[in-house]
Amino acid sequence: MNTIRFFVSGEPKPQPRPRAWARKFGAAVRAGVYDNGGADGWKAAIIAQANEHRPAAPLTGPLEIAVSFYMPRPKGHYGSGRNAGKLRASAPLAHTQKPDCDNLIKAVLDAMTVGGWWGDDAQIISMRTDKQWAQDGRPGCLILIRHPASAPSRTPAGRPRRCR
Repeated sequence: MNTIRFFVSGEPKPQPRPRAWARKFGAAVRAGVYDNGGADGWKAAIIAQANEHRPAAPLTGPLEIAVSFYMPRPKGHYGSGRNAGKLRASAPLAHTQKPDCDNLIKAVLDAMTVGGWWGDDAQIISMRTDKQWAQDGRPGCLILIRHPASAPSRTPAGRPRRCR
């Protein structure tokens, strides 16, 4: 397999954390978990746009994935009036705010697992992710998937040494 590379358009959303709750009803206590579904639209976009590039059969064996997220810039990063389309000098170069990379990548991996790209995202042995401002005003993510050049065929023999 060569590298599979494709771009998913849309505003990247993080995988929300499920929230646990408990309520007391007289002597009984009822507990549950609530997932607000905040990334459902983004995950549906990933599945739909990735289907064009998905192999006929799910990928097997160890995989490496790299995902670059392109976040939309807020209006405050741009000038006004005749400078409306120009980036302000004070606009940050790096995207150092929420959402976090780990929550963004989780939404992508979950969507691609549901989309049938692989049996389980546990097959991914190496992952690289970054986030940046969308330079062309096109938010989304660039996804690259490949089999590693030299995947370990078995675990090394022997036990790790104990520290004293």
